[in-house]
Amino acid sequence: MSKSPSGFTLIELLIVVAIIAILAAIAVPNFLEAQTRSKVSRAKADLRTTQTALEAYLVDNNTYPYSESLSASIWMLPGGRPRFNPSNHEVGGLTSPIAYITSIPDDVFKHTQVDSSGVSTSVIAPIYYERAGFGYMNGVKLTDRASAVPSDALNGSIIGASLTNVAITDPRLTPRAYILYSLGPDLSPHVETFGGGTPVTTSRWSILNRYDPTNGTISPGNIIRYPGGTSFP
Repeated sequence: MSKSPSGFTLIELLIVVAIIAILAAIAVPNFLEAQTRSKVSRAKADLRTTQTALEAYLVDNNTYPYSESLSASIWMLPGGRPRFNPSNHEVGGLTSPIAYITSIPDDVFKHTQVDSSGVSTSVIAPIYYERAGFGYMNGVKLTDRASAVPSDALNGSIIGASLTNVAITDPRLTPRAYILYSLGPDLSPHVETFGGGTPVTTSRWSILNRYDPTNGTISPGNIIRYPGGTSFP
């Protein structure tokens, strides 16, 4: 008498599929969370490395380097001369003529830029850097670029948030000489909104613009580092 070929029943197969689905539902979110945490750690390390270069620049030049921008809101670290330099200004940055750092680290989090027609593109840009003082926008020197600072931060505190911005052009009057930041997991340079969606402030000093992983690994706010090693998170 021949035996029937052995195999899995339909119920057994369904149980295996269900188990695999449950394991995937647990594993995939944890994997994505681990990726985000890894990027946050990388961003913090890049900010720390960049800060070391900035402080070395300060020792030699008695000031921090200029900042440069390709728009009105996103300011970045300088390499050597401004990226677009129609006036051919001989301005020293962090990579030349003296290499305080080999290259400017790219922000590990991408910035989503929306043009006038509403088309979104992902842009990889250097670590972001803002300070009061002069900067270059599209290669044009802005002698006294204003930094928007919350009015309740002018006493030197960096824990406040205010609906009032104060334009500061003198670095001595800002709560910090500069600020370094990564966009963070929300991929946005914008500050968290208040109430009915009104932006609280565009200042990087605002307490509402600090990434806090306790609210979830993908939360609003930037990963921030101030002089002296103060950082958030």
